[in-house]
Amino acid sequence: MIHSQASLHSLYAEAALPVGRPVNTGYQRYASADDALAAGLKRAGLCYRYALPEQLTPERLRGVSLIVLPCCVALSDEAVAALRQFVAGGGRLLAEVFAGPRAVCLGGAATATQAEAIDTALAKLGVKAGLSWW
Repeated sequence: MIHSQASLHSLYAEAALPVGRPVNTGYQRYASADDALAAGLKRAGLCYRYALPEQLTPERLRGVSLIVLPCCVALSDEAVAALRQFVAGGGRLLAEVFAGPRAVCLGGAATATQAEAIDTALAKLGVKAGLSWW
C-alpha cells in the first residue's frame, strides 16, 4: 500500500481552499480510503506493507503482485512511470483513479461503505492470499 504524503497535502489543501481555512476533510478522505482498503486486504487474507512512492523500484517490487493506492492524487512522474512498468510486467493496481486490464478503478473515494466494491475489485484482479485464514 502506497503512502503518498504529497497526496495527503493536496487533499488537505483542496478541502481548505473553498472555505478559506484549514479543515480536516482532506485528511479524513485519505485516512478513510487507507482504512477501507486495508480492511479489504485483510478480508481477502492478504498481508500488506506500506511503501513510499519513491520506493517503487524494480528491486523493491520484485515478488509484489498488487499495489494499492489509497487516495493517491499527487504522484511524481517517476512514481507513475514505475507503476506503469509494474503493470506492464504483470503487476496489478487497486486505486481510485486508474483502470485497465490489470487495474481496477473504484470510481470514487474508498470508504468503509464500499467494502463490497473493494472485495469485488480484489476478486476481479485475481490476487490470492498465500495463506488462507479460514
